Amino acid sequence: MADAAGASPVSFKAASATGEDWAQTVKACLGALGELPEGANLGLLYATAELSEDLSSILTFLRERTRIEDWVGTVGMGIAASGVEYHGRPALAVLVGALPEDSFRVFEPVSGPLEPFMERHGDWVARHHPVFGIVHGDPRNHRVDSIVDSLAAETSTFLVGGLTAGPADCPQIAGRICAGGLSGVLFGPE
Repeated sequence: MADAAGASPVSFKAASATGEDWAQTVKACLGALGELPEGANLGLLYATAELSEDLSSILTFLRERTRIEDWVGTVGMGIAASGVEYHGRPALAVLVGALPEDSFRVFEPVSGPLEPFMERHGDWVARHHPVFGIVHGDPRNHRVDSIVDSLAAETSTFLVGGLTAGPADCPQIAGRICAGGLSGVLFGPE
């Protein structure tokens, strides 16, 4: 269904779950999510530290079951979802959305100067003028604060997010499992 201007409406759905292991937890989370919004094309995934080593398997499972290719997220010591917090046990929180094509851009970790980021994403930034971004920082990278400042200034984008917390490898999700810098997703005004 399109709005009066002909654009498809943005639609989101969220769920969270806990379980004994990654497989039980991700299946419970998908069950709680139910039917996905029509045209779902972006997923946000947050896991407790207990699932850190299984993050790649979880991401693969979600991609296969949802057919959503673009995922971002990270691991934390705990996660908060609608009316519940999870600490010290395997848990996931997932948000999926149906957004206009090309209205968002997932980016892999920026670990230093922004030049490589702008070479890869500069044309998209110039066309879409992103207004909002969700970012995840690797606390082992001592430049994360300056990367956030530079990204916000260079793209004129309001950024929210946090630091990965938990295991020593500090995994993030930005289209794939990654680490080492600042990753996330930028949204155009669409």
